[in-house]
Amino acid sequence: MGIGAPQPGQQLHADRDILIVGYAFDTNATVHQGVQGSGIDRVQLFLDIPPNSTPIGDAELGFSDAGAAAYGTQFANSGFD
Repeated sequence: MGIGAPQPGQQLHADRDILIVGYAFDTNATVHQGVQGSGIDRVQLFLDIPPNSTPIGDAELGFSDAGAAAYGTQFANSGFD
């Protein structure tokens, strides 16, 4: 899993929408497992870290991501936002 945005240390504002972008895949997945062969069916997003985290929703999966593709062509569409 990798996060492309927001960047570490980036200042975020509570009065604006935030786009979270990244990739997630399972290197043990077969070509047809998960969304677009990523081996991943769901990415849940949380604000803060446990035990005080607040769920903020599920990411949309199946986007092209060059960072993920670097791990193999099977993972080229393992991006989320």
